Amino acid sequence: MAILKRIRIKQRGFTIVELLIVIVVIAILSAITTVSYNGAQQRSRDSQRVTDIANMKKALMLWSMDNSLPISAMNAGAGGAVVGWFDGAYSPYISVLQTLIDGGYATANVHDPMNVKSAPYYAYMITPCNAGDASNVRVLLAHLEIPPTQTLAQQLGVTCTNGNFTGYTTTYQMNYGVYVLAG
Repeated sequence: MAILKRIRIKQRGFTIVELLIVIVVIAILSAITTVSYNGAQQRSRDSQRVTDIANMKKALMLWSMDNSLPISAMNAGAGGAVVGWFDGAYSPYISVLQTLIDGGYATANVHDPMNVKSAPYYAYMITPCNAGDASNVRVLLAHLEIPPTQTLAQQLGVTCTNGNFTGYTTTYQMNYGVYVLAG
């Protein structure tokens, strides 16, 4: 007679606790990755905004020099006064951006990476700094997602008091600016 031995094979699986630990670790890694990715995206868009503003400044200065005219003579933007949304056409005037594109000073893709004109506002603006500014002085404005460490006055090297400037910075939350003195 054969002796039969019962061989018991222990089947090993994951316990609930082990599965929960793995899930928690994956969730933590996912959260860290998402936060890092979002921060990288914000920095990338802000970098594009800074580059766009610098390019627009150069384009305005070149337009002024090539045409031997002050920026205010561009006859574009709100009321033809070179103010308002940089890419905004204010009938009957075309946008400042379109004037620069038509003259070969800018490309058609100079828009904020998000290009949203509702709160929070992500679009470029242009305005005089002070009421007594010369006709060739303007400030280009943008809203950075990661707020700059310096105030606008520190960035520009001057405190601006023009009504458009103060309205744009408060109403439209513009927190980055570049002073343009052309000609």
